[in-house]
Amino acid sequence: MAKPRTSLPFRFDRPSFLRGEQTSRAVVFALGLLFFGYVALRAARVAITFDEVQSFYDYVQKGFSGLFRFDSANNHFLNTLVVWLVSRITGTGKFVLRLPSLLAYVLYLVFCGRILKRYAPPFIVVFGFVLLNANPYMLDFFSLSRGYGLALGFMMAALFYFLRFMDEKQSDSPGATRSLYRALVSAGLAVMASFTLLIVYLAMITAAAAFLFLNDQHRSGDHQVPVNAPCKNKKTIAILACAWGLIALFMNGLAFSPDLIASAKMFEPWSVKLIGLAPEEQKSAEVTGLDLDRWSIPTVFEEGRWAPRDPGGLTGIAIIIPAALLDKLEDVDVRIGKSEYRDQDRVREVRSVPHPEPLVTFTLSDRISLPHPDNARISGAINWKGRSVFYRALGRVLAAILSIFLVLLGLGTLARRVLRRLGLPSIEPFLPIWRISLGLAAVVGGPIYLLFRRGQFYYGGVKGFVSDTVLSLIMNSFYGQGTLNPSFVAGILAGLFLAAILLLVDIRGKNQTANNSNVLGIGLGLILFLAVGISLAQHAILWTPFLIGRTALFFIPLTMLFAVFALLAADSVPSLRRAARALLVVFAVLAIGHFARTENTSICYDWRSDADHEAVLADLERIRQTNPTEPSTVRLGIDFQFHPEMVYLKDQRRLTWLSLDALPPYRPEDYYYLLQPFDESRMILIRRYPSGGILVKEKR
Repeated sequence: MAKPRTSLPFRFDRPSFLRGEQTSRAVVFALGLLFFGYVALRAARVAITFDEVQSFYDYVQKGFSGLFRFDSANNHFLNTLVVWLVSRITGTGKFVLRLPSLLAYVLYLVFCGRILKRYAPPFIVVFGFVLLNANPYMLDFFSLSRGYGLALGFMMAALFYFLRFMDEKQSDSPGATRSLYRALVSAGLAVMASFTLLIVYLAMITAAAAFLFLNDQHRSGDHQVPVNAPCKNKKTIAILACAWGLIALFMNGLAFSPDLIASAKMFEPWSVKLIGLAPEEQKSAEVTGLDLDRWSIPTVFEEGRWAPRDPGGLTGIAIIIPAALLDKLEDVDVRIGKSEYRDQDRVREVRSVPHPEPLVTFTLSDRISLPHPDNARISGAINWKGRSVFYRALGRVLAAILSIFLVLLGLGTLARRVLRRLGLPSIEPFLPIWRISLGLAAVVGGPIYLLFRRGQFYYGGVKGFVSDTVLSLIMNSFYGQGTLNPSFVAGILAGLFLAAILLLVDIRGKNQTANNSNVLGIGLGLILFLAVGISLAQHAILWTPFLIGRTALFFIPLTMLFAVFALLAADSVPSLRRAARALLVVFAVLAIGHFARTENTSICYDWRSDADHEAVLADLERIRQTNPTEPSTVRLGIDFQFHPEMVYLKDQRRLTWLSLDALPPYRPEDYYYLLQPFDESRMILIRRYPSGGILVKEKR
């Protein structure tokens, strides 16, 4: 009998070099070592970036309480916490700060391998592993001290346990509930590493709830649906709930404290009266306060006293008075809350000095103050109400949070009891979703609220999901080496996604295969689809920007994993197997080729301008050693975008001979490290760096 003709020149169903499971495992292990070695080398060699240094100085270096300050979205909490712990043991070097992300890549590699090994044949395991790892833009973030690496590592763990949950639930395995708990805990840790992963968490719990509902509906016709059974581990659950509640209260207390301690409610109202001046004469003077940041506080003159319209922290009071009225000024009366102060000695001191200018400006003495707070943020405040007021206000905030937590917990318990009494279908399978979601909301709800209220979710685009999220990921994945139009690539991906969904649904409907890979692929597709929908809803409801670049990074491995499972489903159909494997090989070869073109250990794509800071310091050191006329202390003026990174490098290297000044404002310096063009008529170019920076000095 003649062999059937095929249009493909190679046989992809039984490749000779990947025929056995042990061989594929060895290849995957070798690839994992290769990728890990590359990421580790980048962690050691890539220059420190602006965001890494800002997080280090703003949160890690501020002590334990600084970890819980959510005044900026730059605080990726879980990464900040782990970096703080590691740095207390091993120091604050660049590689040490990046160690948590590097370890997260180990987690990512392990669970990529576990997913593929559990559900895919050896051939797809190898090439699928390549697709999940050969993205240069994604790998950048496993070698940086940011939360994105930890988020992706825990997300991959969550996806593994979610797929195992679906698999075990279909076979009525008793381990399904445990797998769901692990999936949601892992997804919750991903959220704590980067709050943008809340999109994935919400998509996952929605997909899990839909799967549980449809699974029970499908099985209800075969046998009786179980009713709610009494909980067997009440004490354990109660202890865990109490412990987690205390952790949540502690975390929220620390998170809300900086915001609350500097709020207007924490400061007494104040007013000033210039004694000895008639009302009309007082109007010719001016009284201003100084706020916590030493900015002026305007006041208005009403009912014979100067007072601010908006209350707030006060660190000092300044008076501007015509010199002609200075002799009439007898005293200054200051009221801070219920306390009243006089400053006649300061008035006499000012009057005793001649003033040739038409206007005299002076500040009141330091003794006019309520007890100073010991908090560094408001240590200079003179009108703070005191600890007791602060603790009462903080107690009210925590009581409100606890009340919401208890109400939700009570509603869940009540619903469970009512359904049990009515003999309705069990809600036991949904309890992991309820419990983990409630626990996650208890710890991240407050920080997310604070960031949203402060307008910190500003990074992103406003054109649309495709224009901002999809195209930015494609462009960044090209890593500056792409020749294809991103819109064209996006169109191809959209077509492949639609074809994959139709394929999975068609295979499931015709029941052409006995394995569950198509069901799992539909589950992954549902998570991906829901993540897109939640992103759109977030923009429409909360008016937050569309995710771009690194904030949308999770879409890369999620899409690749869905693609692998779509090809896995096609591989289960004999008539599609060769085409599916050929397509997988083509994608993997393209990914490896692109990775080979873009691999480097010197730059990070999102912070390319930071690549040459160490070269600048090396050049200055060389100039000092070769030029004996150089001053003992070299003054370097730095573009403000470079200043935090250069300060970090100076501190780490202990360069006592170097003095750094942020620009602007411009001042005379020995050298200047700038981004912008320089004036060739008065500057000498020393070196132009590949990242765009220049080192110049003034002509003498």
